Amino acid sequence: MPKHRTLIYTNLFSLHQRFIYKSDPKSLIDNWRCPRKNFLKFEGDCEDFSLQLLFDISNHSWLRFWWYLLTFQAVIWHVTSYNGNGHAVLWFRGQWADNMERGFYQTNKMRHTRRFPYIWPLVILKLLLARIVHAT
Repeated sequence: MPKHRTLIYTNLFSLHQRFIYKSDPKSLIDNWRCPRKNFLKFEGDCEDFSLQLLFDISNHSWLRFWWYLLTFQAVIWHVTSYNGNGHAVLWFRGQWADNMERGFYQTNKMRHTRRFPYIWPLVILKLLLARIVHAT
């Protein structure tokens, strides 16, 4: 397995170990949290998981994080999960990952129904709106 692929899987495994699912309070605007580094436990929902995983894969570099999004090497997708709920998953260089599955998977193994991608301008907008609406 190539070195970069091993690092990606290590990041996914590590995040699953630290992640505690916590849904956002009901609001018109999802509370997308900016990823951060160096924490033992991480609470959030599926969008937060996808954003954090991409930030971890980016080796905590904002430049690399946005590069992956701008060049479409990474895309966060809104999907309908296999249990019928709205859900977000990360597509990174041909593989999918989310907080409901324990590993990366190929498109033919996906149990969710793809709806639409959150392309980078929408990611920026959702992060900014969440900061404004949910500021405490």
